[in-house]
Formats: sequence, structure tokens, C-alpha cells
Amino acid sequence: MRATLNRFIAPIVAFALLALYWPVAVVVEDNFQAEVLRAMQGTALTVIFVAFVLKFRRAFAPEVPDSARRFYLGLILWSCAAAGGALWRLLWRMGGGGPELAWMITNDAIIFQSWVETVGIFFMLSGPAIPAGKLGDMEPQYPEDISWKRIIIAATICFTAAYLVVVLRIGSDQIRALLAYLHPG
Repeated sequence: MRATLNRFIAPIVAFALLALYWPVAVVVEDNFQAEVLRAMQGTALTVIFVAFVLKFRRAFAPEVPDSARRFYLGLILWSCAAAGGALWRLLWRMGGGGPELAWMITNDAIIFQSWVETVGIFFMLSGPAIPAGKLGDMEPQYPEDISWKRIIIAATICFTAAYLVVVLRIGSDQIRALLAYLHPG
């Protein structure tokens, strides 16, 4: 019975967290909620990058199977592009998100970001078709040799920056100035 229950804990927690969105969405102002979620997304993706970047570097050793190389390449491409997209959409939201900023959603940078995410996903999907245990240290799994210190530092820096910008609005004028500078017209 316990083994069966353990099998369902992760899906139950995942669905509970997904369902938690709706009660929060009712009471939190949309723009603030979107900004906080984009900041959380950027933080999580940065942590993924930090956790796997050393695996990615080692994936280019000659003895590593190509499938592992594809998996880690895809993971790095996807996490970098998704983090960049989250940051870009956070800037768009913080800039007001109105028609005057429509160029941010339809320009080549954001379209390229979507392309990089797509390529990353395809590489990840093409990678893990490997018999379990055949890769040894390069098995596509959460690496045991990651530096938790680095992950905690990266998460703390991202969370602090997000809090300062999204909640305390530090740098709002600079963000607007940056968006005016980036405007293609």
C-alpha cells in the first residue's frame, strides 16, 4: 500500500500546485501576478541551467554517447531560451504591456527565443532513448554531483533581484528607459 501511495505523491502535489493558481488568481491583481510568476519562472530556469551546465560541458567528452550529448544540449538551449523569454515578457509587463509595447511581442528576438526553445525540446526528446544504466556518470538524470552551493546562490540572487524589481519596483524608471532605447522605431 505504501509503495502505491508513494507513486502518486508527486502527481498529487503537482496537480495541487496547478490548482492553487486559480484561488490566487481571483484575489491577486493580474499584472502583479504575471510579474511574480515570470520572475519565479526565470529563477527556476536559471537554477536548472546552473544545475546542469557542468553536465553539459562534460557531455562533449569523446566517450559520452551522442544521445546524452543531445539531451544536455537540448536542456541548456531550452532553459536559456525559456529564461530569456520569461525576462523579456517580465520587462514587457513592467513596461505597461500596452499597444505601445506590441513590438516586444512580435519582434524577431522573441520569435527567435521561441525557435531556440523548440530546438532545445527536440534535442531533449531525441536524447534519452538509452538503456538505463548504460551511461554511468552521464545518465540523463538529475546530477548528484551538482553544487548545491551554486544553486542556492543563483536562486538567492535571482529571487532577490526579482523581489527588488517586481515587488519594490526598484529600477522601474530604468526599465522604461531600457524599453524606449530598445524600441525599433
